Amino acid sequence: MNILLANDDGIDSPGIKILEKKLSEKHNVYTIAPDRNRSCVSHGSMFFNGISVKKVGENRWACTGLPTDCVSAGIISNLLDVKIDLVIGGINFGPNLGSDIIFSGTCGVARHAVLYGIPGIAVSLDPIDWKTANDNGWNFEPLADFVSENVEKLMNLCVFGKNRSFVNINAGNFSEYKGVKHTDSICKRHYNDFLDFKPSEENPEILTSKFSSTDSGTECEENGDYKVVRDGYISVTIVKVDPEVNQSVDDFTF
Repeated sequence: MNILLANDDGIDSPGIKILEKKLSEKHNVYTIAPDRNRSCVSHGSMFFNGISVKKVGENRWACTGLPTDCVSAGIISNLLDVKIDLVIGGINFGPNLGSDIIFSGTCGVARHAVLYGIPGIAVSLDPIDWKTANDNGWNFEPLADFVSENVEKLMNLCVFGKNRSFVNINAGNFSEYKGVKHTDSICKRHYNDFLDFKPSEENPEILTSKFSSTDSGTECEENGDYKVVRDGYISVTIVKVDPEVNQSVDDFTF
């Protein structure tokens, strides 16, 4: 099988390298990833600005574009001379649970693939505690093992047609897992974000910002993605690609 890997953390991220190594044992893997960190760019694209790629290894390219541009370079361009059967985004530094999906470039990778008729999977690792993970290390390997050992089953969970969907996988930063659960709901995140603007040292008339964010709470049902991950399981969620209309409007008279 020909698998395209992309991410939003960049070509040098250990998460994508570990996944690449595991999948290459049985499949043909092509990696096209941003040449720098492109986190939180959602489904953004630089289609109209143009992108460039640089070969950095065997079947590996660094791309100046965003995560979806990396997917486009692999499936709708003349860069590769093969037909891609599956696109995987990740493994991401940090979770993409519930509301995170809106911002996630990793989920953008999987969504973009499905938009073009190719199965797409997003894979993310929740540190549980960021300081502990950064101090003691990130356990990408157990999650990479799960994906590589079950890749055919996972890609077959993608949906096409009316309810086309991608597969969103999340797991905690553990050395082993209690099992795997299909989550039938996703959490609602409440972000405590702030932009602190200060005058630039070079030009006081220009205000530059520093972004800060903390999780101020997460609402999740019993079998929701957030709770499943925090309970020590791998969460597998089928996420719809297309926006849906909210029909619950009581008065639509103008």
